[in-house]
Amino acid sequence: MWKRLITRAILMALVIATVAGTVNVAFADEIDPDPTTGDPGIPADKRGFQKLISLAQKVFNFLMAAGGLWVVAALALNGWKLASPNAKARMEAMEGLKYALIGAFVAFGSFIIASWLRGLVVSL
Repeated sequence: MWKRLITRAILMALVIATVAGTVNVAFADEIDPDPTTGDPGIPADKRGFQKLISLAQKVFNFLMAAGGLWVVAALALNGWKLASPNAKARMEAMEGLKYALIGAFVAFGSFIIASWLRGLVVSL
């Protein structure tokens, strides 16, 4: 009983720490406005388009942080299950580790592709 309670407490602490740390980073402003002149820090012809790109990047950063959280939680949970003396639980843990690593590979690949596309769009 204590093992299950400690596991849940650790996972909840991980969730809270990750969400608290990534929300600030994901939704931080990327522009440098000048308060003395009122200049927003981006050219006038790209302000609407820049807002769209900025919003998409913020959403993507948040989703990447959430995906990273899930990968870390899955690795921790399945690593915990891997230490079980039960052969069936170890087999399930190996399957879970396999899928967690596949998920990490997919998330990293989507990050690479999205970064490349953002570079293309910003250079327009």
